[in-house]
Amino acid sequence: MRRNRGAVNYAAGTATSKAGLVNMYIHGGAIISALTLLLGLLSAGSLDAAIQVWWEFYMAKVLPWPIDELLTTAGFIDLIVSHAITISVGLMSATSKWWLRV
Repeated sequence: MRRNRGAVNYAAGTATSKAGLVNMYIHGGAIISALTLLLGLLSAGSLDAAIQVWWEFYMAKVLPWPIDELLTTAGFIDLIVSHAITISVGLMSATSKWWLRV
């Protein structure tokens, strides 16, 4: 029970701190980038096409913050949803790693 409660406290503490949100955004972005490469490889069937898909996604993430999100989203709601998904993926991954190591 302490392990589960600790995981909830870890997730809540990370989600409410500014540094934690930035770290979870970076962590989630890395996971989503790797999944984009894998899915590009599976759907295209060739490594060159998969790297092309991944590179376009990665280059959109390398641009300075407001520019990258404005180029890849259609509106403000998409911007919020994109950040929420990226932070959620990072938070779930980091919390599950914390839970396994404790």
